[in-house]
Amino acid sequence: MAARRRAPNDLLLFDVIRRLRPLGRRLGRALAAPAAGARMTQGRRTVLERLHHAGLQSVPQIARAHGLGRQFVQRLVNAALAEGLVEMQANPAHRRSSLVALTPLGRAAVAGLLDREQRALRGVAAELHPDDLEACLRVLTHLTERFPASHRDGDRGDQVGDVRERVAERVVTVEGSAARVFVGGHGPPLLLVHGAWGGAALHFQPVWDRLADRFRVIAPDLPGFGDLRRAPLASVDGYARWLTALLGALDVPAAWLAGSSFGASIAARLAADRPDLCAGLVLVNGAPLAPTSRPLKWVGERSMGRGLLRGRLRKDAFGPRTLDRAFADPGRAPADLARLFAQPAPAALDALVDVLIEGGAPAHYPVAPLILWGEDDRLPGTELSAARKLAASWPGATLVRLARAGHLPQLEQPAAFVEAIDAFVASQAVAAAE
Repeated sequence: MAARRRAPNDLLLFDVIRRLRPLGRRLGRALAAPAAGARMTQGRRTVLERLHHAGLQSVPQIARAHGLGRQFVQRLVNAALAEGLVEMQANPAHRRSSLVALTPLGRAAVAGLLDREQRALRGVAAELHPDDLEACLRVLTHLTERFPASHRDGDRGDQVGDVRERVAERVVTVEGSAARVFVGGHGPPLLLVHGAWGGAALHFQPVWDRLADRFRVIAPDLPGFGDLRRAPLASVDGYARWLTALLGALDVPAAWLAGSSFGASIAARLAADRPDLCAGLVLVNGAPLAPTSRPLKWVGERSMGRGLLRGRLRKDAFGPRTLDRAFADPGRAPADLARLFAQPAPAALDALVDVLIEGGAPAHYPVAPLILWGEDDRLPGTELSAARKLAASWPGATLVRLARAGHLPQLEQPAAFVEAIDAFVASQAVAAAE
């Protein structure tokens, strides 16, 4: 018997989307149920579920998250207010845009709705294999990421027209030299500091447009790592000073600092050196760089000692097995990383060796950070146990683990990564107001 010919991917995907449109409406009707005496429309449900999963949100945040109009969402919020399902709270980050919060009645309404849906779907779920459901979820997640919500502001029902400013490349003069920086968005400034594996785009491009819905994103290419035209700096202190000059060039008085991997060491150093510039701190699979003892520094500055350190770092962080250790799914690693690790002498490796030999310095940190960790990271020194140890040693720190993600969780779980930062910043704003 001749093998059945498989339809092209584009036709299969079109068929998936064609079936999704009516399915969403059917599921909404089949699973709709009154909650706490309120008329649970689909729009109201969208607002309540967003607050249930994401916590405190402003009307613009809810609108952007679902590609809805601000005025449309405001009407939904007003209706929920009248029903006693939500309440408004002051927003310290934006006096004109209050935060929406679920009331006890609203929390009960959402919990009851989700419980009824779970019971209704349990029988259907039993008919499906878990592998099929996971494959379906991967496809839907991919489609969601490839086709993000657009935002058109206006008065047209669920259409809103405030097209967000996309993150785009700029050239800024920093310490007398041209620097490449990716900037975009509106809101509190968020400085994204990349690690030693390439530049800002490799580390943050999958998330920076989403973050730009909430923040003014600033993502520079660091000298010697992201920007190979410029010589690397000698220490994390040097990179902290360079970032200070960058913020000054952009007229940014203070920013949220988020560092990934080696970038976490730089962000932490900047927070310690210039607490006036630090609105808050996020460490992503990385930690402050510890001081190097004098004997170890003496050894590292000699050719033999430096060679040993370079060989160890090459094996652990720039070698053929690095992708398998660094990613929950190595198939999601950028091709540029594989090419970097295939190089016999990556420039970033030698730059990182010099910084590690120089070491950090004792520091007092002005804020309790969000420690955001891909729990499948298996690189030496950044395993999940390191995150637990860091959180336990830092009073007030918040540890958030991202499942099915490794050393660069922003690449493997971009939506969860953005939600974690957004929720942390919102929680800090509320705490500051209390």
